[in-house]
Amino acid sequence: MFRTILRTHWMWTRTLVAGISLVVFLMPAAAWRLGGGRTILVGRSVADGMQALGPMLAFLALLGAFVLAVYPWTVDAETKHVYPLSLPITWTRYVGMRFLAGALTLVVPAVALYLGGRLAVSMIVLPPLLHSYAGALAVRWLLAAFVAYSMSFALQYLAGRRATVVALLIVLGIVGLFAGLELAGARDVGDAIGRFLFEFPGPLGVFSERWVLIDV
Repeated sequence: MFRTILRTHWMWTRTLVAGISLVVFLMPAAAWRLGGGRTILVGRSVADGMQALGPMLAFLALLGAFVLAVYPWTVDAETKHVYPLSLPITWTRYVGMRFLAGALTLVVPAVALYLGGRLAVSMIVLPPLLHSYAGALAVRWLLAAFVAYSMSFALQYLAGRRATVVALLIVLGIVGLFAGLELAGARDVGDAIGRFLFEFPGPLGVFSERWVLIDV
């Protein structure tokens, strides 16, 4: 049964997965070009470029995972969920299999990022004190995408068609909370909340740390 759901999920999302994979594959090379595109610069060309493109990798992990979580549910909704309801399994089991199928598709862009990182590093000369971390960067992107996918999937299957509105309300609520704390002079409280969310081992800490392809 899971194989059938995985095949169906892949047929629905393969174009999206291919697009995300292509973008992340090209990002390390784009970082190299952004840093000047020189082959002998002790790795600083890619390192400087990645400092600018790192946030874009985090954003792509967030956006890509959100789309991959929402799109299959939208396809089901257009047919009034006839397909999942026709399967000889419970709704809970179906949702669990759909979640796992979507999580597995995130591996494809992660592998593409790894290959793109290896390709970018192969175009420059690294000194003995610098090393490439294409594998670590790909694993980190996979973890960030999985966190984003888990949150998006849960929101979509709990809120249904109202998921987008609920997501916007959550974002506006968070922005309003931090703005209110700032105006009330309680910046320390806002900083504490931010550290809890975005610093390791916070739930969103994987997004806030440095994204590096080359480091000591």
